[in-house]
Parts: sequence; C-alpha cells; structure tokens
Amino acid sequence: MQAQAPSYIKSDPDSLIRTWKHSLSVSGYAVCVHTQCKLCFLSLSGIVSHHRTCTGWTSPADYLPCIHCGARFKQFKSCQSHVEKSHKHLFGLHVQTGSGDQPRVFEPIRHSSPPALPPTRDVVPTP
Repeated sequence: MQAQAPSYIKSDPDSLIRTWKHSLSVSGYAVCVHTQCKLCFLSLSGIVSHHRTCTGWTSPADYLPCIHCGARFKQFKSCQSHVEKSHKHLFGLHVQTGSGDQPRVFEPIRHSSPPALPPTRDVVPTP
C-alpha cells in the first residue's frame, strides 16, 4: 500500500522542487517529504527519482543514519560525502577548492605539536 502524498505535493510539484533546491543549497541534501521515509539525497535528480517510487516508509535496515545529525542515506558513500561536507568542522578539516570552486582535497588542519618532554627514569633503557 502506497502512502498518500500530502495535498501540497499534488497541487504544486514545482513548489516541492523549489523546496528541494533550497534545501540542497542550504544544508547540502534534500529530504523525502514522507514522514515515515525521510531518506536524504545529495542531488536534485536523486530526490526526484526517489520521490517517483517512494512507498512512504523505510525500515532502519534500508538506510544508514549520519551519526552526527541523523540524516538518513541509502548509500554509505552518500553518508560519507555528507559527513565530509556538512560536519568537517568536527574533524578539523578544510576544503581546498580548484577551478570552478569544486572541492578537491580534504586535508587536516596542521597544528603545532607541543615540545617533547624529557624521558623519565622509568622509560629510559638501562645499559
């Protein structure tokens, strides 16, 4: 049994696409409108394709939740890309951009190391 889409989806699909585009630009992903599904997609084509066949629900075995925000992804790679883009501040990562401002490489931010401590007697080997 397929879930009924909310009435605003039936009456104005262009509004739904505008909402998804806005969500993609602000948060980096779009979320399925069905409350029992809520799968997330990183592209407009992905969410539109999903929406055409969505049954209105998904089981926990069908998705991988982001451990930081709970967003649900069907594919590990999508979840990984989401974490790298949306939660990079948690890992001290920054994005280097190339031509066209496309992300190229994620590198750790370099922090200076504290000075080395002198060895103590309990760790100095005896001759």
